[in-house]
Amino acid sequence: MFSVFDRKALEHLGINLMPEESAMILLGVVFELGKEFSLDVTQREGFTKEEAEQELRKILLCINWESLLHDPHFSLSLYLGAFSAIDRAEKILGRKLNEVEELTAIKMALDDIFPSTLSAKLFQHFVKNGQSFSKLTDEEFKTRVNELYERRRKLFPRPDVPASYAGGGARPVNRGTDTWLVPCPSCGLEKRCDAKTKRFSCKCGLGKPYDGKNRRFP
Repeated sequence: MFSVFDRKALEHLGINLMPEESAMILLGVVFELGKEFSLDVTQREGFTKEEAEQELRKILLCINWESLLHDPHFSLSLYLGAFSAIDRAEKILGRKLNEVEELTAIKMALDDIFPSTLSAKLFQHFVKNGQSFSKLTDEEFKTRVNELYERRRKLFPRPDVPASYAGGGARPVNRGTDTWLVPCPSCGLEKRCDAKTKRFSCKCGLGKPYDGKNRRFP
C-alpha cells in the first residue's frame, strides 16, 4: 500500500507525482470511460500507446489506497463506471447481461485498470456501498454528479487537459430502471431488485415476498 514515505522516496528519485486528489479524480474518469477509451483519448493528445500505459501506471503511484476507498467523489465514479462497464459488455455481446454477468463485467473493468488487490477491494466496496446511490432521488443524484464535475473543473482548468478528464466526456449513464442489490436473508447472496419486484427467489432455495416499492421484506 502506498504511504507518504513511498511518495517521498519516489520524489527523492526525481519522479514527479501529481497531487493525490488530482490522481483520484483522473482514476475515476478512467474507470468511467473504460481503459481502452481513456488510452485512446491520451493518444489523441500526442502520446504513444506505450506512453499512455506508462502515464496510467504513474497515476496509480500517486494514491493511497485507503484514500481512494473513502473518497465520496471516487465512490460516485465507481458507481457510474460500473454501469458503463455493463453497457460496454452488453454492446459487445448484443444482449442484456444477467446479474452474475453484470458483476463479472464490473470486476473485469476494474482489473483492467487497478492492481489485483486494489481491484478486489474496490469491487467489494461497490457491492457493499453502490446501492446507496440508487436510493437517491433524481434531484439528489443530479446534485452529486454536478458536484463531482465541478470538482474536476476546479482541479483541471487548463486547456491542455482533455475535456473528458474535466468532466465533459464522463457523463452519467442512463440508469434506466432503478435497481439495487438485496442480500438473501438465508445465505447472503445478493440479488438485483427494483420497484416492481414482488418476490425474492434465491439459488439457495429461499422464496419469499419482497416489497420492491418500499425496498424491504414484509
